[in-house]
Amino acid sequence: MTDHTFLGNRLRNPARILATAAILAGVIISTSACGVISPKTEPTPEPVPTIVWQDGAPTGELESNEYVQVLRKALPAMAAAHNQRNYTLPEAYETIGYPDLANQASTAKWELNRDAPFLIYPGPRPFTPLTVEKGWMTDDGQEIHVIGCQIDNWASEEGTVPEKPIRVLGAIYGFTEVEGGLKLTSRISKPGLDCEGVDIKVGVFDPAPTPSTVSDATSVIKPVLPSKRGTATPTP
Repeated sequence: MTDHTFLGNRLRNPARILATAAILAGVIISTSACGVISPKTEPTPEPVPTIVWQDGAPTGELESNEYVQVLRKALPAMAAAHNQRNYTLPEAYETIGYPDLANQASTAKWELNRDAPFLIYPGPRPFTPLTVEKGWMTDDGQEIHVIGCQIDNWASEEGTVPEKPIRVLGAIYGFTEVEGGLKLTSRISKPGLDCEGVDIKVGVFDPAPTPSTVSDATSVIKPVLPSKRGTATPTP
């Protein structure tokens, strides 16, 4: 006689119950192994490399200015994030506002979608500040502009310091008190700025950057919203 278990007004076959439970357990184990339950983890960004200055570090009178000092931290972070195609670097979070950092990630995706050459920064973009002045008002308050001259053709497929002639153009870097600190919030060119004879110091990364393994736009790691950092997983 077949053994049955009585449940309410229905009869259940114990062997059939065990078989069903085994199937369900197999489904759970299988989906977990496939990564459905476990969250996807993204590559941890490499720290910003050391900077070696070819002819000495910048020593102008504006180097002690607080906005210039933040810029000196933001430029290496910006270059390192670009080289890795990973915009979750702690150094970038510390010095660059989320909208500008997200815009950089979007630009990287756009370039990869166009099959554009992978350009590598040999170091932070060389820049010499000439003035620091009030800029425009933003929703976050007064923006302060660091205006100066920078090397334009700095990145290359080889990741080496560009050969002469080097193009030097005017640039404006804007800073605002956002996300709990003073951060870079805008970057625009300044055509017509007289950069003739301006001494621009050049620094390179040590170790030298290597080409990223990122080959498609879906692999670019976007920054996480400030309110979700420490809890959210970075996403392409």
